[in-house]
Amino acid sequence: MGNGVLRVLGVILALFVLATVGYQIYAGVKEDYRTETAVIYSSADKVSFRGVYIRNESVIRSSYTGVLSYPVTDGGKVANGSIVAYVYANESDIETNRRIQEISDEIDLLKAAQNPGTVLTAQPDFISSLISEKYQTLATQLAKKDVSDIKSSRDDLLTLMSIYQISVKQEDGYDDRIASLELQTDELMKNRKTYKKAITSDDSGYFVSYTDGYEKKLNLDDTSDITADVIKDVIANEKSMRAGRSKNEIGKLIKGYNWKIAGIIDNSDSVYNPGDSVKLSFASTPDTVTAVIESLEPTDDPSEWVLILRCDEMTYDLVQKRVERVEMTLNDFEGIRVPREALRFNKNNEKGCYVLWGQRVLFKKVDTIFEDNDYILSRITSDESYVCVYDDIIIEGVDTAAYMANSDEVVTVAENDEEELYPPASVTEQTEATSETAAEVSETQAGAGTTAGGAPAKFTKRQPPQRLLLRKEMFILSNELNNFADVAENIKQIRFNMEEAKVKYGRENDDIKVMAVTKTVPAEKVNFAVSRGFELLGENRVQEFLQKKELYVKNAEINFIGHLQSNKIKYIIDSVTMIQSADSIALAGEISKQAEKHGKVMDILCEVNIGGEESKSGFSPEEIYEAVPQIAEMKGVRLCGLMTIPPPGQSCVYFEKMQRIFEDLKAKNADIKLLSMGMSADYTDAVRFGTGMVRLGTALFGARSYPARTSL
Repeated sequence: MGNGVLRVLGVILALFVLATVGYQIYAGVKEDYRTETAVIYSSADKVSFRGVYIRNESVIRSSYTGVLSYPVTDGGKVANGSIVAYVYANESDIETNRRIQEISDEIDLLKAAQNPGTVLTAQPDFISSLISEKYQTLATQLAKKDVSDIKSSRDDLLTLMSIYQISVKQEDGYDDRIASLELQTDELMKNRKTYKKAITSDDSGYFVSYTDGYEKKLNLDDTSDITADVIKDVIANEKSMRAGRSKNEIGKLIKGYNWKIAGIIDNSDSVYNPGDSVKLSFASTPDTVTAVIESLEPTDDPSEWVLILRCDEMTYDLVQKRVERVEMTLNDFEGIRVPREALRFNKNNEKGCYVLWGQRVLFKKVDTIFEDNDYILSRITSDESYVCVYDDIIIEGVDTAAYMANSDEVVTVAENDEEELYPPASVTEQTEATSETAAEVSETQAGAGTTAGGAPAKFTKRQPPQRLLLRKEMFILSNELNNFADVAENIKQIRFNMEEAKVKYGRENDDIKVMAVTKTVPAEKVNFAVSRGFELLGENRVQEFLQKKELYVKNAEINFIGHLQSNKIKYIIDSVTMIQSADSIALAGEISKQAEKHGKVMDILCEVNIGGEESKSGFSPEEIYEAVPQIAEMKGVRLCGLMTIPPPGQSCVYFEKMQRIFEDLKAKNADIKLLSMGMSADYTDAVRFGTGMVRLGTALFGARSYPARTSL
């Protein structure tokens, strides 16, 4: 064999050894750090209580015989002289008039939609954008439970949709439909009987169609006689209030914007005081209001204080109830949580902490807005020189990290300098420069960085301990060999997207698991994701999994999520914690059989082919109802829930359908608790429709690289 060939083989071998050693070094360095993800955290004094509304209310009375019909929804605004109720002879007359009005409104919409001037100038793209805008307006009103203008928004949306159908030639016009509706109106008019009496309001305000007997008892101008017993009595009668309305009482008007709310809280620690400005949140609306504590009086019970709050913000939602669950918040701070044990001072005496940025160690400042015994809150910012959301804050191995970060800075400005700067050391340490252990390098804690006299501590230049010099070299090598900064950035984005979606869809308190899908992804890249908290892995192919499983770190939890053949179950049954792709009763039975052979019970999910696609396996929506009871009886499996992949581009439609199926089956089977749906392209939509697990590959690791096929 020639010398040239030997040299080439030698170089290849050397590179292989270097890569292997480098990875082992990286793993060793990584294990010395314990990190905590920086998250947005709120710190506030909060108390929840049942509140009793006190408002300026007047009962509307009128003598009548018959049945009342209300043209105004509860909470709607009315002017002086507005009609608030009609009196009809019976319910049938009300229904006939309601139907006539409904048809009349539809006719008006259709005539407006086919108006020649409108149709000729309407461009489909423009109309489509107006439909989207109006839909969002309507959705927002529904989310806020603001029904005061909802009919108007609905009518506008229907008109735009009708115009669009004509503009894209789906409809030639609505003359036939209008003629049919007019015939229906003529028939109804034959039996129509008008109202016997119209009842009007004698003032302006918010109208409510019921009374509860407390309109005069609870006086807005004088709350001094409101005791704990009075509050408890009102709360005890809450259920009977809606049914209440004495003879000749039509409803009531709530006047003005000022109101109060009374409740009972525990203020034995003197957290709250009269005059405090607080934020109020309510069970009936997502809106919050600002109020002031008017009075706070103790009772004979040390844990019960009578609280009176006053407010001048009136809304539609706040007039519809007498009793409401209220949360009161004082001193609400929201920022990025940084553990005190991570806090240090850098060479410029700036307070901050060290974070892992990809494979680098960086010092990031904090802007403190709140301090607690165990943590501080740093102001939320996009300035990368400060701690940002989802940074990995180092809380163990901080001193080694401090050395690495600071020595990077020195090498950058003076590469030939043989001495390195240390982070601020204690006064004792500055006089005892002979220490050579990591613990003696820096003992700075939160609040350190100053001398005993209060002056800033100075950096001491001296030769670093040999162990840290070696670790520095190891760290640089590992950076060169293992650069997964793109994955680190993807992780931050995924966590942000998930938290945003959970808040948007009211699922802040739900534990939604994120699975890392590993198909074609190298094991070292997967291990990096595991080290950043993505410990749940999803494997698609048995052969690929068997090749990689021994390379994964020990704390990885593995689920099998791909199509599984019965003859391959035995190869994975002892290596995975769940099989998410049980797509037939026969396959579930074979999994059960193999699990029993191995003395275990395997957790499984039934795969549902929610879109009925021929290219996908799984139970149909109809079949799953029959399959679940049979699979639940199998001894070797535990049916934990359902998994699905919707047709491309139609996720929301099928997610909603899947959610209904899941909720139906969950109500009938106590073990069914997990709905696994949502992948890289649609995982935030899946959060909206109740998913308990999303499966991410491309969003986490980037576009997949498939090995090229070779011909034999």
